[in-house]
Amino acid sequence: MVDEFDDMRLHSTSNPQPRRLNQLGLAAAVAHEVRRLLTPAKAYAELAVGAPLSTEASQAIAAILRATQGCEAILDSLVTSGGDVIEVPASVADVAVQLDCENLVLDIAAPISVAMSPTRLLMVLSNLVANGSRATASNEPVEITTCSTGNTVQIRVTDRGIGMNSGQIQRATNPFVSFSSGSGIGLAICQHLVEEAGGSMWIASAEGRGTCVTVELPAAPSALKKSA
Repeated sequence: MVDEFDDMRLHSTSNPQPRRLNQLGLAAAVAHEVRRLLTPAKAYAELAVGAPLSTEASQAIAAILRATQGCEAILDSLVTSGGDVIEVPASVADVAVQLDCENLVLDIAAPISVAMSPTRLLMVLSNLVANGSRATASNEPVEITTCSTGNTVQIRVTDRGIGMNSGQIQRATNPFVSFSSGSGIGLAICQHLVEEAGGSMWIASAEGRGTCVTVELPAAPSALKKSA
Protein backbone atom coordinates (compact mmCIF):
# COMPACT_ATOMS: atom_id res chain seq x y z
CA MET A 1 0.00 0.00 0.00
CA VAL A 2 2.76 2.45 0.88
CA ASP A 3 4.62 1.92 -2.41
CA GLU A 4 1.43 2.71 -4.33
CA PHE A 5 1.03 5.81 -2.21
CA ASP A 6 4.34 7.37 -3.28
CA ASP A 7 2.83 9.12 -6.30
CA MET A 8 0.18 10.69 -4.07
CA ARG A 9 2.60 13.07 -2.40
CA LEU A 10 1.01 15.96 -4.24
CA HIS A 11 0.38 17.79 -1.01
CA SER A 12 2.61 17.25 1.98
CA THR A 13 3.89 19.18 4.94
CA SER A 14 6.38 18.67 7.73
CA ASN A 15 5.23 21.94 9.34
CA PRO A 16 8.76 23.20 10.19
CA GLN A 17 7.39 25.71 12.76
CA PRO A 18 4.46 23.86 14.33
CA ARG A 19 2.01 25.48 16.71
CA ARG A 20 2.74 23.54 19.87
CA LEU A 21 -0.01 22.93 22.39
CA ASN A 22 2.09 24.45 25.16
CA GLN A 23 2.85 27.54 23.09
CA LEU A 24 -0.87 28.06 22.54
CA GLY A 25 -1.62 27.63 26.23
CA LEU A 26 -4.02 24.80 25.44
CA ALA A 27 -2.28 21.82 26.98
CA ALA A 28 -3.35 22.57 30.55
CA ALA A 29 -6.91 23.40 29.49
CA VAL A 30 -7.26 20.21 27.47
CA ALA A 31 -5.76 18.13 30.28
CA HIS A 32 -8.13 19.68 32.81
CA GLU A 33 -11.24 18.97 30.74
CA VAL A 34 -10.26 15.38 29.99
CA ARG A 35 -9.25 14.70 33.58
CA ARG A 36 -12.62 16.04 34.77
CA LEU A 37 -14.35 13.30 32.79
CA LEU A 38 -11.74 10.65 33.49
CA THR A 39 -11.63 10.93 37.30
CA PRO A 40 -15.10 9.50 38.04
CA ALA A 41 -14.59 6.71 35.50
CA LYS A 42 -11.37 5.70 37.25
CA ALA A 43 -13.03 5.92 40.68
CA TYR A 44 -15.89 3.64 39.67
CA ALA A 45 -13.47 1.17 38.09
CA GLU A 46 -11.42 1.05 41.30
CA LEU A 47 -14.59 0.39 43.31
CA ALA A 48 -15.57 -2.45 40.98
CA VAL A 49 -12.19 -4.19 41.15
CA GLY A 50 -13.00 -5.81 44.50
CA ALA A 51 -16.61 -6.64 43.69
CA PRO A 52 -17.77 -10.26 43.19
CA LEU A 53 -17.93 -10.28 39.39
CA SER A 54 -17.59 -12.89 36.69
CA THR A 55 -14.15 -13.50 35.23
CA GLU A 56 -15.08 -11.66 32.04
CA ALA A 57 -16.41 -8.65 33.96
CA SER A 58 -13.34 -8.52 36.19
CA GLN A 59 -11.07 -8.57 33.16
CA ALA A 60 -13.10 -5.80 31.55
CA ILE A 61 -12.91 -3.64 34.68
CA ALA A 62 -9.15 -4.20 34.91
CA ALA A 63 -8.79 -3.16 31.27
CA ILE A 64 -10.79 0.01 31.94
CA LEU A 65 -8.60 0.83 34.93
CA ARG A 66 -5.41 0.33 32.90
CA ALA A 67 -6.80 2.56 30.18
CA THR A 68 -7.65 5.36 32.61
CA GLN A 69 -4.19 5.14 34.16
CA GLY A 70 -2.65 5.34 30.71
CA CYS A 71 -4.77 8.39 29.92
CA GLU A 72 -3.61 10.06 33.11
CA ALA A 73 0.00 9.45 32.12
CA ILE A 74 -0.65 11.13 28.77
CA LEU A 75 -2.31 14.11 30.44
CA ASP A 76 0.63 14.49 32.80
CA SER A 77 3.02 14.43 29.85
CA LEU A 78 1.12 17.21 28.06
CA VAL A 79 1.48 19.70 30.89
CA THR A 80 5.13 19.07 31.72
CA SER A 81 8.04 20.45 29.74
CA GLY A 82 10.64 17.90 30.69
CA GLY A 83 10.06 15.74 27.64
CA ASP A 84 9.33 12.05 27.55
CA VAL A 85 10.59 10.01 30.50
CA ILE A 86 11.63 6.74 28.90
CA GLU A 87 12.02 3.88 31.31
CA VAL A 88 11.55 1.24 28.60
CA PRO A 89 11.86 2.08 24.87
CA ALA A 90 8.74 1.36 22.84
CA SER A 91 8.68 -1.73 20.66
CA VAL A 92 6.63 -0.65 17.65
CA ALA A 93 5.25 -4.15 17.10
CA ASP A 94 4.25 -4.60 20.76
CA VAL A 95 2.46 -1.26 20.79
CA ALA A 96 0.75 -1.78 17.42
CA VAL A 97 -0.90 -5.05 18.47
CA GLN A 98 -2.72 -3.15 21.24
CA LEU A 99 -4.54 -0.93 18.73
CA ASP A 100 -8.29 -1.37 18.40
CA CYS A 101 -9.04 -1.43 14.67
CA GLU A 102 -10.74 -4.32 12.86
CA ASN A 103 -9.18 -3.54 9.48
CA LEU A 104 -5.67 -2.77 10.68
CA VAL A 105 -2.84 -4.24 8.59
CA LEU A 106 0.62 -4.40 10.17
CA ASP A 107 3.84 -4.61 8.19
CA ILE A 108 6.40 -3.99 10.93
CA ALA A 109 10.02 -5.01 10.88
CA ALA A 110 10.61 -6.85 14.14
CA PRO A 111 12.27 -6.18 16.44
CA ILE A 112 12.29 -2.41 16.05
CA SER A 113 12.12 0.06 18.95
CA VAL A 114 12.06 3.84 19.27
CA ALA A 115 13.21 6.30 21.92
CA MET A 116 9.70 7.04 23.13
CA SER A 117 7.76 5.56 26.02
CA PRO A 118 5.22 2.85 25.05
CA THR A 119 2.39 4.90 26.56
CA ARG A 120 3.14 7.90 24.35
CA LEU A 121 3.66 5.82 21.21
CA LEU A 122 0.33 4.08 21.83
CA MET A 123 -1.34 7.48 22.11
CA VAL A 124 0.19 8.65 18.83
CA LEU A 125 -0.66 5.51 16.86
CA SER A 126 -4.16 5.28 18.37
CA ASN A 127 -4.96 8.78 17.16
CA LEU A 128 -3.53 8.22 13.69
CA VAL A 129 -5.28 4.88 13.21
CA ALA A 130 -8.58 6.34 14.47
CA ASN A 131 -8.28 9.19 11.98
CA GLY A 132 -7.57 6.75 9.17
CA SER A 133 -10.53 4.57 10.13
CA ARG A 134 -12.91 7.53 10.17
CA ALA A 135 -11.73 8.58 6.72
CA THR A 136 -12.24 5.20 5.05
CA ALA A 137 -15.11 2.91 4.17
CA SER A 138 -15.82 0.15 6.70
CA ASN A 139 -14.10 -2.56 4.64
CA GLU A 140 -11.00 -0.54 3.72
CA PRO A 141 -7.77 -1.28 5.61
CA VAL A 142 -5.54 1.08 7.54
CA GLU A 143 -1.90 0.03 7.32
CA ILE A 144 1.07 0.61 9.61
CA THR A 145 4.52 0.09 8.12
CA THR A 146 8.00 0.82 9.44
CA CYS A 147 11.33 1.73 7.92
CA SER A 148 14.62 1.97 9.80
CA THR A 149 17.12 4.55 8.59
CA GLY A 150 19.82 3.71 11.15
CA ASN A 151 19.58 6.56 13.64
CA THR A 152 15.84 6.99 13.15
CA VAL A 153 12.72 4.93 12.58
CA GLN A 154 9.88 5.96 10.29
CA ILE A 155 6.37 4.74 11.10
CA ARG A 156 3.76 5.29 8.40
CA VAL A 157 0.01 5.10 8.95
CA THR A 158 -1.75 4.90 5.57
CA ASP A 159 -5.39 4.83 4.57
CA ARG A 160 -7.28 4.85 1.27
CA GLY A 161 -9.95 7.23 2.44
CA ILE A 162 -11.29 10.60 1.36
CA GLY A 163 -7.92 12.33 1.59
CA MET A 164 -7.24 16.05 2.03
CA ASN A 165 -6.39 18.98 -0.18
CA SER A 166 -3.33 21.17 0.36
CA GLY A 167 -5.23 23.73 2.42
CA GLN A 168 -6.59 21.08 4.75
CA ILE A 169 -3.15 19.54 5.23
CA GLN A 170 -1.67 22.88 6.24
CA ARG A 171 -4.31 23.21 8.98
CA ALA A 172 -4.59 19.54 9.99
CA THR A 173 -2.27 19.75 13.00
CA ASN A 174 -3.79 22.95 14.36
CA PRO A 175 -5.76 22.31 17.58
CA PHE A 176 -9.53 22.00 17.21
CA VAL A 177 -9.41 21.71 13.43
CA SER A 178 -11.36 18.64 12.30
CA PHE A 179 -12.52 17.49 8.88
CA SER A 180 -14.54 14.56 10.24
CA SER A 181 -16.32 13.61 13.45
CA GLY A 182 -13.17 13.88 15.57
CA SER A 183 -12.44 16.45 18.28
CA GLY A 184 -9.73 18.19 16.28
CA ILE A 185 -6.97 17.80 18.87
CA GLY A 186 -5.69 14.33 17.97
CA LEU A 187 -3.11 15.38 15.37
CA ALA A 188 -2.01 18.33 17.49
CA ILE A 189 -1.37 15.99 20.42
CA CYS A 190 0.48 13.55 18.15
CA GLN A 191 2.76 16.28 16.86
CA HIS A 192 3.37 17.54 20.39
CA LEU A 193 4.36 14.08 21.68
CA VAL A 194 6.50 13.24 18.66
CA GLU A 195 8.46 16.48 18.86
CA GLU A 196 8.91 16.12 22.62
CA ALA A 197 10.64 12.82 21.80
CA GLY A 198 12.95 14.56 19.33
CA GLY A 199 11.09 13.39 16.24
CA SER A 200 9.00 14.90 13.47
CA MET A 201 5.71 14.19 11.73
CA TRP A 202 4.45 15.00 8.26
CA ILE A 203 1.41 14.33 6.11
CA ALA A 204 1.00 13.35 2.47
CA SER A 205 -2.46 13.18 0.96
CA ALA A 206 -4.61 13.61 -2.14
CA GLU A 207 -8.35 14.08 -2.27
CA GLY A 208 -10.20 10.85 -3.00
CA ARG A 209 -7.05 8.73 -2.73
CA GLY A 210 -6.12 8.64 0.93
CA THR A 211 -3.61 9.90 3.44
CA CYS A 212 -0.23 8.80 4.76
CA VAL A 213 1.05 10.22 8.05
CA THR A 214 4.76 9.60 8.67
CA VAL A 215 6.19 9.72 12.17
CA GLU A 216 9.98 9.77 12.38
CA LEU A 217 11.48 9.05 15.80
CA PRO A 218 14.98 8.45 17.13
CA ALA A 219 15.84 4.78 17.27
CA ALA A 220 16.12 3.31 20.76
CA PRO A 221 19.71 3.47 22.08
CA SER A 222 19.87 -0.34 22.34
CA ALA A 223 18.98 -0.63 18.65
CA LEU A 224 21.75 1.78 17.72
CA LYS A 225 24.30 -0.27 19.65
CA LYS A 226 23.27 -3.45 17.84
CA SER A 227 23.55 -1.79 14.43
CA ALA A 228 26.95 -0.23 15.20
